[in-house]
Amino acid sequence: FLARVGEGRISLPGGCAFGARPVDQHVKALRALGAEVVEEENTFYARRTRPLAGRVVFDLPTVGGTEQAMLAVALGGEATVVQAAMEPEVEDLGHFLRMLGVEVHGLGSPILHIRGARQLGGGTYRIIPDRIEAGTYLLAAAATRGSITLREVRPDHLDALLDKLQQSGHRVEVGKDWVRFWAVPDPKPFFVEAREYPGFPTDLQPIVTAYLATVPGQSAITDRVYPDRFTHVGELARMGAELYLRDRTLLINGKRLRGAQVKALDIRAGGGLVVAALSAEGVSEIEGVYFLERGYEHLEERLKALGARVGLEETPLALAAD
Repeated sequence: FLARVGEGRISLPGGCAFGARPVDQHVKALRALGAEVVEEENTFYARRTRPLAGRVVFDLPTVGGTEQAMLAVALGGEATVVQAAMEPEVEDLGHFLRMLGVEVHGLGSPILHIRGARQLGGGTYRIIPDRIEAGTYLLAAAATRGSITLREVRPDHLDALLDKLQQSGHRVEVGKDWVRFWAVPDPKPFFVEAREYPGFPTDLQPIVTAYLATVPGQSAITDRVYPDRFTHVGELARMGAELYLRDRTLLINGKRLRGAQVKALDIRAGGGLVVAALSAEGVSEIEGVYFLERGYEHLEERLKALGARVGLEETPLALAAD
């Protein structure tokens, strides 16, 4: 809004509620670029009186904040961004902006320099594959001790996960745009610390929790990005998982899980419940499918193609809401 029309108004964002998700770094970035930003009754008002330009120094890497700064100056502005997020999605946005005529330097590093175009061009662009979706299917195969081949993926974006799967004893082969995975029947437990890219992604933390809940022995998980992101723990416990949260560290004693009626409380917690249900003995029912539909395209069809017995049922309440 600021770049195109000079002002904008937006309420506090929604999204998955799994802990504190402040927007202070977004506001800091816009103010550093010269925008006036005011918050009133959970609504942000912003305006600019000149092309946005300046130096943004984030207190910590932030994907959304970095993308906010890049987009804000894409049309006629200029910025240097320090401690920029290095996630593949940020780099992909940079390549897209270049196609439109924006100068972007430093992609893949913590310091970016962006010089906006007077007028944006056009073109055809193919976005990168979804690394979190790919990781979910790999962990589903690991949890069920199966095998899978993923095509049209970026293995280099999955390094942290593939390393952990190999550490667990599984066999992995990769090519330019494919991954083949074969599970072993007796995998080993491991420790995971979710953190900024190129570390283990926080969005796979609930899903790797579900996998490790099936692996005999003790595993441990911490999350540096969202230290309280453990909404999935109680639901996994309904399936028999032995999980203990101590000082923001999740300890897991892996065992055979059992089917249960559970509820997805956010997208990735839902992904974890699907992985757990696939590996569990008996039938599971997962409520909150609308979360899964936000994060996984054609989930039912793809799971069936892998041999899963899965079906989507709409409740009378959901049908009435439609």
